[in-house]
Amino acid sequence: MYRRRSETDAVLRLSDNAIFGPEREEDWRIYQAWLDAGNEPEPAEKPTSGLPAPFEIALWQARAILAQHGLLDQANVAVESANDPTLTAIWEYGNTIRRASPALIRLARALNLDDPQLDALFLAAAELTA
Repeated sequence: MYRRRSETDAVLRLSDNAIFGPEREEDWRIYQAWLDAGNEPEPAEKPTSGLPAPFEIALWQARAILAQHGLLDQANVAVESANDPTLTAIWEYGNTIRRASPALIRLARALNLDDPQLDALFLAAAELTA
């Protein structure tokens, strides 16, 4: 079972809360086969602000909003303890992060953030300017 996401082409797989789009070819192929079998995803949940979460934010914005909410130290520990070279590289050297990124979803789970909370953080982060 799947739920549409507010991001273009992204869906949430309800069995494991994985968010993905066409860039994750295997998951997308399985999703398309599920649709072809006549299934329909649940409609997207509306973010609490009424606005869709941005597709992507700068990592400095992500860090700043996490710091404002007292979550930056936990995020740093979660990245370090994940023992995931991809997540570490994104966190340390990336310029942006996408809302549907598997790395972000792993980090959000480690911080016990659900989709509406993550959307709200993305919306707040997008409002920050340099």
